[in-house]
Parts: sequence; C-alpha cells; structure tokens
Amino acid sequence: MDGHHRVNILKSLGCSQIAAYSVDYLDNEEVQIETWYPIIIHSVIDPLRLYKKYFFDIDEKKNSYSKLLYKERVFKLNLTREKAMRLIKSRAKIAYFYSEESAKNMVKKRRAIAALSFGSISKEEVINYALLGNKFPPKTTRHIIPNRPKNCYVPLEKLK
Repeated sequence: MDGHHRVNILKSLGCSQIAAYSVDYLDNEEVQIETWYPIIIHSVIDPLRLYKKYFFDIDEKKNSYSKLLYKERVFKLNLTREKAMRLIKSRAKIAYFYSEESAKNMVKKRRAIAALSFGSISKEEVINYALLGNKFPPKTTRHIIPNRPKNCYVPLEKLK
C-alpha cells in the first residue's frame, strides 16, 4: 500500500530484495487512512481561472466533490483528484498539509494562493484501485499505522 518510491529506487540501485513488513490493512481498525490537502504556493496561472469551467452550482446534490479554497471563498469543483492535480502540477509549486483547516489557514494568511480539498478515500478504494494496476497521484493517501517498526536499517549490500 505504501513505499513504491523506495521500491523503484532500490531496483535502480540493483537490489533484488526489499525489506518490508506486513500489516492487517483491512481488518485492523488502528490502521487509518487520511488524505493530504495540497496548497498552491506559486502558480504561473491563476487557479481561479484554471478551474473556473469546473465550478458547479452550490445547490447541486452530490455526496463527494472537490473544492478550491481561494481567498475567503470555497468553490465546489466537478473534478476528480487526478484531473485537478494533473491540471495544476506542471504550472505550480505545491506543498501538502495534514488537514483542510491547516490548508485554509495558509490561504487565509496569504502564504498560499489557494488550496484544494478532496473527498476521503476508504481502504477498500485503495485496494480496488491498486488491483486495477492504477496508482493514485502523489500525496493522495496518508496511512496512519500505529506501532510501525522504526529505525529498522538494512545495509544495501544485504539487499543486492
């Protein structure tokens, strides 16, 4: 569920083995999944202009939607996380926050131009997405795994 960047780097270094640990992902309620909230620090295009054609009426009944947090306003977007991030990623410098409130505060304090907020993701959605061979955009999910092994170092020579 996590660590594909480490896997790719170890493979590029010629490692044939990768140290990992197993987690009861679905049935362990202590293992939580959250999402990251991207903030747009600098952009070559105004995010309001970029996303304007994806705004939808505030009265529209929809369970899950994306949001653009811009100055003191919140705009609902008819966009998936993938499409929203694809539109902005090559045009902006982005940072990520743990909570929507933190992201909003960065915009409110004018430390960011705008922030994006997306609906939550379930463990089942992560598994189904992976089984289809798909990868979420970077910083989509944030896994909280209590009692995760810490300071477990394996020399690279042992992984070759």
